[in-house]
Amino acid sequence: MDSESLRNKYNLYYSQLVNKWGSEDFSKVERVVKRVLKKVPTETYNGTVEKCLLDIGCGTGFYTETFRKLGFRAIGIDYSEVVLEKARNNCPKCEFIHMDGFAPDFKIKFNLIFCKGFSGANTRDLGFVAEWVNKYIDLLEKDGVFVFSYSSDFSGIEKENETVNWTQEHISEFSSLVKAERIHYFVFHFFDFLSIIKKKFVKILSGKKKKEYYFLLFQRKENMYGN
Repeated sequence: MDSESLRNKYNLYYSQLVNKWGSEDFSKVERVVKRVLKKVPTETYNGTVEKCLLDIGCGTGFYTETFRKLGFRAIGIDYSEVVLEKARNNCPKCEFIHMDGFAPDFKIKFNLIFCKGFSGANTRDLGFVAEWVNKYIDLLEKDGVFVFSYSSDFSGIEKENETVNWTQEHISEFSSLVKAERIHYFVFHFFDFLSIIKKKFVKILSGKKKKEYYFLLFQRKENMYGN
């Protein structure tokens, strides 16, 4: 969808009482964020007085707030006015900006940019995804890190109305189009080895693959791609 279609869609979604499109459990969100931060190199924050974090497609703000609690100046952007009102009510100490996620407009640079579950990744057009991701790469400080995360069962096959399932080949091809060095890739499991065992049993018993969130970390290096 284009930006305006997505805006209308999410305004409608978030006008409902129950949020089915984002996590609102701080304990689970914190677990994800801490796992990500363990992968971020120490040089990402070198010479930084105030660590600055941008959360793309911030939704109701729970990830933005978690980063703030962990020491960041946390800024969230979303194109849904409805969800931003909820985010500001949920997390009054964060900064939330109404902005089209495909066209970021900032005068400042960020140490860390976090992008999990953003609808702009729900496509097989890898060039399109890389195009908007590279706009954020340009907003990173030297050695800054961009975190890209989406869900997949890695089959490359979708049912009707299902979000895309990139394969490992898709992930590798996409990574090659990003103007930064890929430094980490991992699939998140809440309970590590136990979650992996559970996933295998579910597949054996039901014959179905389970969607999981994968995380790609890209680091902007000095003089890469002429930057």
